[in-house]
Formats: sequence, C-alpha cells, structure tokens
Amino acid sequence: PPPPHSQSFPSKGRSTILAAFAFFSVLLITRSLRSTAERRRSGPNNVDLVIKNAAPFGVPSPMCEASSGRCREDPSVPGARTESSARSRDQYERWFEAHAALKLSAREFDRKRQRQPEEEGKRQEREKRPLVFLGDSIAESLLGTSMGRESERTAGSPEVLDGTYKAGGDWDPLVLAVSGDQTQHLLYRLIHGELTTTIADDPECVFVVLIGTNNLGSGFLPEATTKGILAVAEYLMENARGRAVLLSLLPRGDSDQVSQLCPPRCDEDGGPITTLLPDVDKVNLRLRDAVPDISARYDGRLVLIDCGQPFLDVGSSLDGTGGGVRADLMPDLLHP
Repeated sequence: PPPPHSQSFPSKGRSTILAAFAFFSVLLITRSLRSTAERRRSGPNNVDLVIKNAAPFGVPSPMCEASSGRCREDPSVPGARTESSARSRDQYERWFEAHAALKLSAREFDRKRQRQPEEEGKRQEREKRPLVFLGDSIAESLLGTSMGRESERTAGSPEVLDGTYKAGGDWDPLVLAVSGDQTQHLLYRLIHGELTTTIADDPECVFVVLIGTNNLGSGFLPEATTKGILAVAEYLMENARGRAVLLSLLPRGDSDQVSQLCPPRCDEDGGPITTLLPDVDKVNLRLRDAVPDISARYDGRLVLIDCGQPFLDVGSSLDGTGGGVRADLMPDLLHP
C-alpha cells in the first residue's frame, strides 16, 4: 500500500502525464533548434542584434594617442571595429553589416561546392579550385563595392573578376574583404564565420591575402603592422589545409592622409610626415625575412609575392626617393 499521506495515480493517469511531458519536451527542443538555425543564418536582416551585443560605439578617436603613441587596438589580436577604426557610428554599423553579408557569401559558396550537380557544366564548376581573396578595400573592389555598398571607384572591377576567373579557367573565386580593414579586423572576421569548415578543410583552396596598409595609415609602426600580417598568415596555416599567397604591401602616395598622423607619427623635426613609402618598405623587408621560416614549418604552403614595383614612377623606390606612385595606375594614389 502507498505510504500515509501519499497519492498513487492510476496507470492511465501516469501515461497521460508522461505523454504530455514528452510532447512539451519535443516542442521545446524543436524551438531551440529553430532558434539555433536562425542564429546560424545571421545576416544583414538581424545584424541589429549583433551590433547591440557589440561594444558600444563611443566618440571617434585616433587609433594612436598623440601624447604617448600608444595604440588602442593590437594588429595581431583579433578584434572588431571600434571608435578608433570607424569614423562614425554609421560606418561602425556598416562594418558589421558587411561582415554578416560576407558570412552569408561564404556559406553559399560552401553549399554550391557541396551540391552534387547533375548538369555537366555545374559539375565542372564544382571541380574548379577555390580561390579566396582576403583583405581590405583593394580586394573588395573585385565585388564592385566599398564596405558592402556600390562604389564609383570600383566600377568595372567585377567584370575583371568575372572575365578572369568565372568565365573559364580552373578557379572558383570568393571575395571576403571589407574596405578600411586592418589585420586585427580580418582575423576577427575569419574567426567569426567567414572561414567556413568546407573552405578550411579543402587542400585545393588557395588564399590570396593583401592586408596591412590600413594599419600603417592609422598610425601603427612597421613592426606592429608586420606582426599583424604574419598573425593572419599563421592563422591560415594553422586553421586551413590549403595554400596561401601573401602579397607584399603596395606603395601608396596619399600624402594628405598621411600628414594627419602627426602627432604621434612625425618626422625627425616634429613636423608631419609626407609619405609612408619608407614604412611600406620596412614592412615588406620584414615579411621577406619572416615568411620563408613560416612556410618551412607548414610544408611550403605559404609564399610571398611582391607586386609593388609596377606602381612606382620610373626611378622611384619604396625608400621614398623619386617621383612616387604612378597616378595612371593608382588614381587616388592608394587603390589600383
């Protein structure tokens, strides 16, 4: 008999309770799975939630302090944009929108390559090797956009991409780049969804990386900038099975922008610097010294290529001597 003051349920009653419990458990699990799926589909439509959970945007401030030269971000530590790397709240939010859109592009790229297409043409497309462009505005130009929005400066660039790769050949291109990005921002994007498992696990994938000029342009010294670039290369070597082509920094002649870095980045007489060409040269020399050692540790999967010389005037060099950057190849003296 049941103990005193206890109540036993009839067998039918217990079955009803268990059935109800099972029903609500399945309902809760289903809702949880749907919620997880929605979060995984995070994109421009729910980017407001991402921005809300991000660090609050304060007053825009220079990257490096005028008095001490201390910089507020670290080129080798992954980080999203802050008030030191976004000129306004609008640009701050646009960066998150662009990042969310690129995550969607990467996932769609995955789905396209994972399908088992029946048509011969689609099968041939899938058999092409992935070619992933990583970087800042120079790479984003291939999409015809600047921070995710159409840009007059980039007009015609998508046609170059289509004509060079999509119309034929052995490559299947994907562009994961955001204007103004620095090394720490690219690291953040790779870690937070842009480097998908399918891309990372494909040994046939080739990454083309051009990043770092915006670090110099925001006030970072060549040593810190180089560490950031190498941190990107190391991350790809550690987390992807493919190969990486690291591009040396291109020359830049935007003296008006550079002069605003003083203080703290001033010349020997305390006046504004007029060129970043010597700093670009220092970074490239450091890369030239460091990349062979990194490549040797990862079975030769990393190579360094320097494409900068054609952009310099005849008789010019990266040490700052000569006429500087060719305006016919770089109309704004920064973007090819």
